[in-house]
Amino acid sequence: MDYRDTLKSHNGLKYHERESDSIMIRPGARFPWPTTERFLLQSGLKPLVLGMSCPFCNPSAEVILYEDRLIRILIDSYPASKGHLLIVPVRHVERWEELTKEEKAALIRGIDLAMNGLRKALKPDAFNVGMNLGRAAGQTVSHIHVHVIPRWEGDCKHPRGGVRKAVLDLEDENLNLRERWGRNRLNKREIEDLRRALIKLVGEG
Repeated sequence: MDYRDTLKSHNGLKYHERESDSIMIRPGARFPWPTTERFLLQSGLKPLVLGMSCPFCNPSAEVILYEDRLIRILIDSYPASKGHLLIVPVRHVERWEELTKEEKAALIRGIDLAMNGLRKALKPDAFNVGMNLGRAAGQTVSHIHVHVIPRWEGDCKHPRGGVRKAVLDLEDENLNLRERWGRNRLNKREIEDLRRALIKLVGEG
């Protein structure tokens, strides 16, 4: 049983039922969810529609590192580097301007939490942090998400420019070459180290 078994419906729509604002997820674990049905109904925010296939609305438990009322921290399935994470709003939102102020603040908090967790677990030398907002900018999943990509000295030949290279006319080798993203995937020990680091950080907060 995973968290999707706790989904409830209301007038043909589905909502997550939760009981706390901050929940750490482990693969296969059962957990209660927040009072999102009441939250959505009172706030007027858009719920998740039944049958939605968005991978960030319905991620597998194995890729969820952290989750609370507003955001999730996920392991990227096609990592550009080892430890490449995604911070996504729980609510399905396609455009930045559709986010609430609270959700925007939560995404910034998620970036901070992800970077600090990666520092403790993997000890990177630097980070690339960014978003692809719209198809012309390279966005492929229509659900707002922030990339947090840890970097190490010497991990590529030409690091200069960082995210500025997003407009160069080059194919993304990390997506197209299986050996690249396959090599960058975290092993089970690294995933558990990262989860423990996040749990400790949340507890200290």
